[in-house]
Amino acid sequence: MNGALLITGDLGVIGHIRELAARAGAHVNVQTAMSPEMAGQAPPLTLIGIDRLAVTDELAVPPGGEVIIVSAGAPDNILTAAARKVDVLNLPRDQGDLLLRFEDTAAVVLDRLHHAGYRFGLTDSRHRRSGYVPPTAVTDWRQSLGQAVYVNCGQVACGDGVAGFASAVQRSNFRVLHRRFPDVWTDTVATDVTELGAFVADLPPEAVDALCSLAEFDAVLDIDDRQALHREDIVDSWGLAAIDLYSQLRPRYRQVWDRTEPRRVTELLWEVVTAAGVGPVHDGRRVRWPITELAPLFAARLMAEQRRSRPGTRNRIAAHATRYRYARARRPGR
Repeated sequence: MNGALLITGDLGVIGHIRELAARAGAHVNVQTAMSPEMAGQAPPLTLIGIDRLAVTDELAVPPGGEVIIVSAGAPDNILTAAARKVDVLNLPRDQGDLLLRFEDTAAVVLDRLHHAGYRFGLTDSRHRRSGYVPPTAVTDWRQSLGQAVYVNCGQVACGDGVAGFASAVQRSNFRVLHRRFPDVWTDTVATDVTELGAFVADLPPEAVDALCSLAEFDAVLDIDDRQALHREDIVDSWGLAAIDLYSQLRPRYRQVWDRTEPRRVTELLWEVVTAAGVGPVHDGRRVRWPITELAPLFAARLMAEQRRSRPGTRNRIAAHATRYRYARARRPGR
């Protein structure tokens, strides 16, 4: 299991514990009281605040597990805690001993992520406040005590960036992981792409399982989301494809296009795509339009739209051109 269980209502203890756990890369589940589920499924490392001493009588410690009582300062009941025959650590005096225990706890998860191929580094935990980490802020060795263990998951999940840099699978996984585990990620943000990233101490066990599964099977988390992303990419790509298609048309067809409402142009395009079965293809990274095949078909559809109205009446294109006729601007002073 990734991390430890902390049961306390002492905010000072919670702050110390979270800081040490982040430095080691151990996830800490903080609770203010014991629940029946926790009593029967205690993790290997359980920390109990000195303000919750009675909890030690309710815990079922697994084989090889450890229970530690933690305190901040020198509380009045420190002798009572010591009489319970479990280790008592006083913070910040004993933070070195506690850090070693967190490193042992985090080792299993770090090994799993390492074997899955993820990249580790160290960066200032204050980047949580901004919500992102610049690539240059991640180092391979510890430069200050405030640095925490950080993992880059860009190999399986990336955000929107330069077209073609990330696959649709990576972008879909990025969206799905952010929805399933909100407030967990602190992404690596560069000028050309955003890569999924997190402080290892922030990763709950379910997120670690999902990351390892994605790396092992090169899978997509949500097929429906990937298909929705494909559709969004195709719609977004029409802006650039329209320029290429326009350039392939003869001047008289371009004139018809220019007099047509943009919304109607798009409708005509999809009518041609549906009828002819010739349309955009998403190759997993980019959307490719068969412009050469579409151009003559679309030109014919434009002219059909031009001739659609009965003789003696204005069609939609001519009406639009008349309505939006612009006067030539005059120079100042004339």
